[in-house]
Amino acid sequence: MTILGRASDRFTARNLELMLLIRAAYGIPMGADDSRVTGGPSWLRSEKYDVDAKVDSAVVDELKTLSQDQRTLAQLQMLQAFLADRCKLAIHSETKDLAIYTLVIAKNGPKLQDAKPGETTSLGSGGNGETRSITGQAGSMAGLVRRLSVSLSCPVVDKTGLAGKYDFKLEWTPDDSQAQGLSTGAPNDRPAPPSDSNAPSFFQAIQEQLGLKLVSGKGPVEVFVIDHVERPSAN
Repeated sequence: MTILGRASDRFTARNLELMLLIRAAYGIPMGADDSRVTGGPSWLRSEKYDVDAKVDSAVVDELKTLSQDQRTLAQLQMLQAFLADRCKLAIHSETKDLAIYTLVIAKNGPKLQDAKPGETTSLGSGGNGETRSITGQAGSMAGLVRRLSVSLSCPVVDKTGLAGKYDFKLEWTPDDSQAQGLSTGAPNDRPAPPSDSNAPSFFQAIQEQLGLKLVSGKGPVEVFVIDHVERPSAN
């Protein structure tokens, strides 16, 4: 699927369940926890579709003038409009108390490097063998929180108070405790240390490398309820 946040003249998805596209349109991380999107027929989670949407050149030019966070929001709104048009998707939001993580500043303060003036914003995830990483250049806390939410398959709320742009690199080794938290949707901020890599565990890495901390708990989370949806017509 095309990565949101880039100014592209096309949006493409291949062999994708429509529920995953709905999750993407409403900013829900692609993880095991489906509690933030409910309702709708069973075929949303079984039938697969290809999407190839052309974006007008004037819209692409306008997207290029936005920051990455603003561009991502604009693209989400475009994808929501696309689903409403092609699938007659009607959806409403509610607020529920769910398991969340809160991102705060660790005891010894943040270890983020201030971005250089004029530096281009980029934020990406990667992996090398057993090690996983999130790398940011002129990245915001909002962008980092989205990536952390994806890695945890659980909502993350930013309470750091950090409003600048930062360069950082987070490297960690997934472990059984983190995997258990992902599958159950239950936050666990005390995972066992990894056994086969020099990289620390996810939660240790956040404290040691970023000077931040994830605190587990419960809190209000926006959830989405599907009221109506139809199979998309053939193009």
